[in-house]
Amino acid sequence: MVEVDNIRILPPPDEWLEPCLLIECEVKTPPKQCIIEIKGVLLTEDGKIISVLEEAPSFIADIKEVDNLVASENIEYKKLSENISKFHFTAPLSRYAIEHSERLREKRPKRDVELRLRFVSKYLVSNVCTSHLYEVPPDSLPPGLKVEFKKIKGRRGEYPDSLIVYEYDPEFKTSRMNMWILSADSGPKFLSFFKEEKEYSYRVHIDDWIHDFLPKLKAYTVMTIEVPTGKPVAPIYEHLAKATEELKLGEEYLREGKHDSVIRSVRNIIINHLLTKKEEVEVEGRKQLQRFLDEKLKETIIANIPKESEKEYRVILDGIQGILRRLLQDHLSKFMHIDTSELIRMPLKEDAEYLFLAVANIVKYLSKLSLPPQK
Repeated sequence: MVEVDNIRILPPPDEWLEPCLLIECEVKTPPKQCIIEIKGVLLTEDGKIISVLEEAPSFIADIKEVDNLVASENIEYKKLSENISKFHFTAPLSRYAIEHSERLREKRPKRDVELRLRFVSKYLVSNVCTSHLYEVPPDSLPPGLKVEFKKIKGRRGEYPDSLIVYEYDPEFKTSRMNMWILSADSGPKFLSFFKEEKEYSYRVHIDDWIHDFLPKLKAYTVMTIEVPTGKPVAPIYEHLAKATEELKLGEEYLREGKHDSVIRSVRNIIINHLLTKKEEVEVEGRKQLQRFLDEKLKETIIANIPKESEKEYRVILDGIQGILRRLLQDHLSKFMHIDTSELIRMPLKEDAEYLFLAVANIVKYLSKLSLPPQK
């Protein structure tokens, strides 16, 4: 049996231009087994094969013994422990493989990455054991046998040094280098060839995936914005909780490169959940329909602010209201009709990132101010 242990999946090395993952592992075998080859595939949690593992070179010009076979039934064999060999593989990833992994990750509660590795091992198993043959010096033979022994001559006309006898000894060891006489164990079959498949699971934490893997796999950095959600927020202000849910969609669209969907999420957050109040106001002698920050949200925040700071925070909230208006009028409206969300032109990646991050930070700030002060 071959055991793969201490598996590590790492970001691609700096020398690797194409997207890939680096897999390190240890392969453990008993002394009677010898690894011939290990290959494998990398799968996502839904069983889709996204890469074929390729053994990675070490770029070190050396020759070293990777594994060996040892005959059993001797004292040296008993001293041996399992053999541990280290292997390195690369798993090249296509754009489709990365996108599929990202879609699965977005469905996981903690947004981590669940991968599976299926290794195919080919190895030899030895049935070779030591024949327990011992030397008996002529001087130790009985007198009659000693006389007969001295009559024996070898092929070159020389007398033999000793007599060879058999005796089983679990602690067998010979002093002569060429007396390690080998035999098949209980039959003619001395070597067997096996093929074995085993699967292992591996999880990459969201922080490692976002900060270490994605920048190299997709050539951009993903920024994680933490927005307080859950029971403390939703009962106080439902629209703010829904804005946070819309942020999750926008973040997913941003990762997938769907920039029109990103700004549509931004538009929904501003119009449907933040600037929900509409009034006609007179500007330079003309009436205009303008959007205002939701009154319930403002009063919820003001209720959490110390009384002596109420005036300052009303000014701050008016400033945020102005920022949101300008995001709509001066930027987002260049790519999308504000009222209908109909696309005018496709935004650049930079536009989608800017609008998303700007609104995400505002939602984060308002969410924290909406929480009741801790006692």
